[in-house]
Amino acid sequence: MGRMRAHAWLFTALLLTCLWGCKVKVDAGKHACDPAAGGVCPAGWSCLAVGTAYECHPEDNHLCGNGTIEPGEQCDGAGNIPGTCAEYGLNPGNLQCTSLCTALCTACGNGTVETGPFGEGEECDDGNLEARDGCAPDCRVERPTWIQQDPATSPGARDGHTLVFDDTREVAVLFGGRSGTTLLNDTWEYDGVTWQEVITANAPLARFGHAMAHDSERGVTVLFGGAPTTPAAAGVSDTWEFDGGDWTEVHPTNAPTNRYGVVAAYDPLARVTVVFGGLHNGQHQFGTWEFDGVDWLLQMPQTAPADRSYPTLVWAPAWQGLVLFGGSRTLAVPVSYDDTWLYRDGTWQALSSDAVPTAREAQAAFYDPLRERLVVFGGTSQPTGELLEAPWEFDGEQWTALTMGVNAPSARNSAAVYLPLQGAALLFGGQTADATASADTWLLQYQAGDSVCGDSIRGADEICDGTDIAPEFGLSCEVLGFTGGELACRSDCRLDLSGCTD
Repeated sequence: MGRMRAHAWLFTALLLTCLWGCKVKVDAGKHACDPAAGGVCPAGWSCLAVGTAYECHPEDNHLCGNGTIEPGEQCDGAGNIPGTCAEYGLNPGNLQCTSLCTALCTACGNGTVETGPFGEGEECDDGNLEARDGCAPDCRVERPTWIQQDPATSPGARDGHTLVFDDTREVAVLFGGRSGTTLLNDTWEYDGVTWQEVITANAPLARFGHAMAHDSERGVTVLFGGAPTTPAAAGVSDTWEFDGGDWTEVHPTNAPTNRYGVVAAYDPLARVTVVFGGLHNGQHQFGTWEFDGVDWLLQMPQTAPADRSYPTLVWAPAWQGLVLFGGSRTLAVPVSYDDTWLYRDGTWQALSSDAVPTAREAQAAFYDPLRERLVVFGGTSQPTGELLEAPWEFDGEQWTALTMGVNAPSARNSAAVYLPLQGAALLFGGQTADATASADTWLLQYQAGDSVCGDSIRGADEICDGTDIAPEFGLSCEVLGFTGGELACRSDCRLDLSGCTD
């Protein structure tokens, strides 16, 4: 009888100990064996997470990745995460399961990059939920991606054409160019889906190397100059306006001299179309001109870019001015420029940068309002005549080369314009390396999710893919606290620890 009483007393003591160390809840919602609350377990037992709770268990023998929440795990897999962020003592946000089967809460848009032990969670957080600004609304990095379009109709192959965005009618407008030795004077519009030719009663002479800008105040596209013959020698100095239905030649009292290889952009603050650069009979043309819809006025700032042809000129609202880049000038031989200038309030200011794009002419350029960047693509570097491909972007202080995927337009001279409704830049045609004109349509936009889980290529948002398991972390079962075994990759490109042994 005494032995039975002793056994009963021992059982009761153990039961009371377990009840104290393993009881479910105490004040403030903490668990008795939660280390953060100072809870303890009986000798030989450990305080382990089991979902949202902490329980006393004799050993930690879980297999992270098998889909079952076992002692030592808060979750197991993307679809097996119980509870809420608050129940894990985490800040509010998006509840996720890490590669180590621990809970992670991220709050995209708060400006703080929140990640798990091996980079799970957010790749970026720019403090907003805007799309296509470099950081997606789900806080994945958005990378510049070229997407070739297949519109039902399209302009013919060409180079030397111009593109502008008509914000009144929300379409891109293309005019002219050349296809081989044939000069063109057709007008096309792109609505983000397909091209449509606009048949007009009147049109400028066929030409290439002309300048165009959309006057948003008056709702018309202004065209100036260009070369009406090929090969080019002399330029013209006529001014035309397109209202969406027809072209009308206007006859201002004053006008810039004849020229081609000239550029234009509209300044919405000054309410003028600005023209710069160009060639005529082998001579580079002088001066900065402004058109107010009635007459052209020559500006005479004390400092200005050197005379040149085929630069780019783009309105950049972040800097409240027009940005000019590149172009070329022929002395003994043609030489390209790599300088950047800002035109504002009738004055030019040279902008410096530690790194600059390769000097070039006839490149495509556009301003991305979401990321507040000027982007240039392609062009020709003189005197070598090399066609360039890699895009660069300018943030107002520094130029940075962009890394692109394999699916991209070939190196070329071309034209581009930003489409606000699509949040993407449109590029059409251009002269490619074999000196022929192309007729392809491309969109450049920032998008997330370029990684393809299962292709054995570890993308930026993957901890592993196939046998490629984040070598920068030196991962192994031993590094993760196991005694041995083989680390693998799950089908969702997260770590598979089921092959690790204790």
